[in-house]
Amino acid sequence: MFPQTPSGSTRGVRLRTQFCRLTSAEIAQSIRELVVNGRCAKARAVLELALVDRPRDPVFVALFGELRDRLASDHVIDDGAARAASVAALLDQLASLAPLPARLGWVGMGVSARRLADHRLPPMQRLGPRLALVPDAAIELLLCVEHAQTIEPDSSAALVAELCRLAPCVVFSAALPRQPGFGHINARSHRYWIDRFAQHGFVCLDGFRQALWASTRVEPAVRQNAYLFVDQPLRQRYAGWLPPTLVDGSHPLLITDSVLAEMDPQQAAVAESPATAARRSAPASEPATAARSFSVPA
Repeated sequence: MFPQTPSGSTRGVRLRTQFCRLTSAEIAQSIRELVVNGRCAKARAVLELALVDRPRDPVFVALFGELRDRLASDHVIDDGAARAASVAALLDQLASLAPLPARLGWVGMGVSARRLADHRLPPMQRLGPRLALVPDAAIELLLCVEHAQTIEPDSSAALVAELCRLAPCVVFSAALPRQPGFGHINARSHRYWIDRFAQHGFVCLDGFRQALWASTRVEPAVRQNAYLFVDQPLRQRYAGWLPPTLVDGSHPLLITDSVLAEMDPQQAAVAESPATAARRSAPASEPATAARSFSVPA
């Protein structure tokens, strides 16, 4: 039911007005068909978009409960087209400041080596869940992208300690509270993670968000959450980037009714995306039909 990726196109399809014209039942049926056909990554992405666009729709709430376990990130580790594109964009930004180091690694990232090779990225060592077995300073640049929200809350400080032990530079991205997604049992504020890294002498630098905020190449969650943490002695390598002046801000594509409810009216008016505003102003008896554009993994 959803348009397929044209031959030769890049990362995924765009659900424009087609998404808005489909009923909730039709979208739910398409998601189920994707799961049956083994395309769990795309099913998860479409359901996440549905929950963002229609967060109170009982069809999608029920479908989320039905498919939650099957669509957990660990089950779709080898189908991460969008995540690979995001990683490529993050590394491109770093390479514009300084040459990338030789020893790169990643923790918990939902993307296969084949997907990374598609973007001509340098080889990266994938570190398993037992980080304590990896030698100190084994990696020069470590990526932990949209993973920390899936670990047990009691393990948060230990994860940061291990990341800082393994590498002097860490690209880190983790979900904010109320951010749409699956398996988010440890969603925390940006400030929480910044404070945890600071306990190990790591400085937070904010260069990714400004450069990639409007990039359709990068997942909205990564545009919203990505920071670079560096050990103090390496601060000068990335002298062009500064500590963040604003943290915990939501990307417009990820703002839901629950986020808006916690803002004061002036903040909400600034933050509210056009699609959310259209839905809010639409008559209760009619579904909102404001066009939105998303990139979904193929």
